[in-house]
Amino acid sequence: LREPDGPEFVFVLQRQAREWLEQQTMDVLRSRLFPLLRKADLHDRLRVYTPFVSDGEKEPIYVHSKVTIVDDEFARVGSSNLSNRSMGVDTECDLAVEAAGDDCVRETIAGFRNRLLGEHLGVAPEAFAEAAAKRGSLIRAIESMLGGKRSLEPIDMDAAAAMESVAPEFDLLDSERPI
Repeated sequence: LREPDGPEFVFVLQRQAREWLEQQTMDVLRSRLFPLLRKADLHDRLRVYTPFVSDGEKEPIYVHSKVTIVDDEFARVGSSNLSNRSMGVDTECDLAVEAAGDDCVRETIAGFRNRLLGEHLGVAPEAFAEAAAKRGSLIRAIESMLGGKRSLEPIDMDAAAAMESVAPEFDLLDSERPI
């Protein structure tokens, strides 16, 4: 995020965990991570969104998937969270695909990304792909499509940092080694 020509970072997350224990663990970890990312975002390339559907009143969409897509070169789908606890305490299974120079795999990864973001924005994958290509930016493409009945909205991660004062010590939530 500090590099002048670095990548964009787009996160699609639930606004807040539903259960108390998740709120005290995953939400707290997130409230510690995102201010660090925001501070490093010297070139306005970080966005954090939450999905919703609306028919007059916004209803949040529960996001539990763990998907990572990097530059249409790498895709990961799995059960692990981005925490040491996930890999040290829980049983996890992830699948990763790397293009490694194969244009067909790159196109497949990009198609996967376009389907996911198109679904969250209530548009066809082709429409999202066209917007991203035209604007040369995932963030600008997303922001050009916000506001429909099915859409994304920004999450104010700075407000989530208020949880920090009541949070348990970091080692309890995200230990460096398996327990």
